[in-house]
Amino acid sequence: MTLIYRFCRGLLLCCLGLGLVGCQVAIPHYIDPIGGYGFDYPAGWEAVEVRDASPGVIVVWRDRLDPTANLSLIANPTPDDVLAITTLGTPTDVGYRFFKEQTARLKAAQSGLQLKFLGAEALQKGITPYYQLEYAVTWPDGRQRHNLASAVVQNQQLFTFNLVLPERRWQQQPQQWRAIVTSFEVF
Repeated sequence: MTLIYRFCRGLLLCCLGLGLVGCQVAIPHYIDPIGGYGFDYPAGWEAVEVRDASPGVIVVWRDRLDPTANLSLIANPTPDDVLAITTLGTPTDVGYRFFKEQTARLKAAQSGLQLKFLGAEALQKGITPYYQLEYAVTWPDGRQRHNLASAVVQNQQLFTFNLVLPERRWQQQPQQWRAIVTSFEVF
């Protein structure tokens, strides 16, 4: 091994082991080559076994220290004529439609949850369009949560990659959380 290689390796191990200020550790990335998707996830989060989940739930990742913070990936079939997310409407149309459906479901369940649609935007990755949808949720006891999702249609499936966090955590690092949701990609 060359001296430069040893130095770089030692510096990396030092940054990882001691957590020196100024050293940045890469965000872990998960790839499922069979499912055809990948995404970044925060260090310290772990995949949890998906049992008795809602239909379409593929994977769930949780923060080991705060299990109310999670990432999930859901896939649902689309009609044959839906080849891209743009077929479903504009980002705002899709986000608002989901908002109305969820609000009606919550009202029917008398859960007391309040959902607020914060906005939507289109992103392009290569030739594939993605939509990012953002919501705020308030629980009956006043707890506030933030939900940011990336949605895409691929292979007649609507994939929705969701990040759900307590609002206080969202406010601490919104750009980091946006980068994680934006990292979701189908291939």
